[in-house]
Amino acid sequence: MNTKFTKGPWKTGAEYGQIWNVYGADDTPVALAYASCPIASDFKQVERTANAALIASAPELYEALEQIAALYIDDRSSAMHKALCIANKALKKARGEA
Repeated sequence: MNTKFTKGPWKTGAEYGQIWNVYGADDTPVALAYASCPIASDFKQVERTANAALIASAPELYEALEQIAALYIDDRSSAMHKALCIANKALKKARGEA
């Protein structure tokens, strides 16, 4: 399927207060993630960083869900396993674990 967004993977880069740069695979800027939280605290900093990681994982999440949705109709065990591996990798990235 053709998509209009920049192909992944994306990654977060330099942080400037509440703004993170988001880069594509070739280090081209694809977005700025602005994560505003009303109260500045260490907890909110962790939350803002996690939000930026979630934004950066969007292309992989999209790809994984697209493959899972396609497999729902035609369930092949090895193909399902591959799609679930991609989904788990993307979810780990969204949680900031990768």
